[in-house]
Amino acid sequence: MKKNLLQIITLALLLVNLVLSVLIVFTLVPENQKVNQLITDISAAIELDLTDDVAGDYSSTMTVDMENLVVYTIADDFTINLKAGEDGSTSHVAVLTIGIDMDSSNSDYEKYGTDEALAAKETIIRSKLNETIGGFSYEEFLADESAVKEACTSALQSLFNSNFIVGVEFSSKVLQ
Repeated sequence: MKKNLLQIITLALLLVNLVLSVLIVFTLVPENQKVNQLITDISAAIELDLTDDVAGDYSSTMTVDMENLVVYTIADDFTINLKAGEDGSTSHVAVLTIGIDMDSSNSDYEKYGTDEALAAKETIIRSKLNETIGGFSYEEFLADESAVKEACTSALQSLFNSNFIVGVEFSSKVLQ
């Protein structure tokens, strides 16, 4: 008799749980949908982008089709003295192999982006990259390598006054 009574109580609690769960689903789900719609409307009003794009201007590499992406690797490694860090007493050096990502479908690619054109201007490119990377300290480079890449990309885009360069990559990197 005691066992039947426990089963009946368990069954009653199960039914109460089921009724409360259904009640919660039918009351909270519509409210959640209203809140989601409100957030979408507000973000549209202030022109926020709710997609999963990479943040920053450097996302332009992601928009270039792989068939149009051409990489020019600068022949020799760069050895660059980095800006003095917070302590000011230690000097640091970066040794990098740098690749320049370019969009071959861009109209300026034929003018500036061919291997011959880049090889002819490699001294200027190396100087601009040396100046840009040398403006970062060892700590800044370690903390945010993407900021260094973005700065290099912007510097090269301004050098050529074109956006056919969509990114800069470090295929090898030694920081000391």
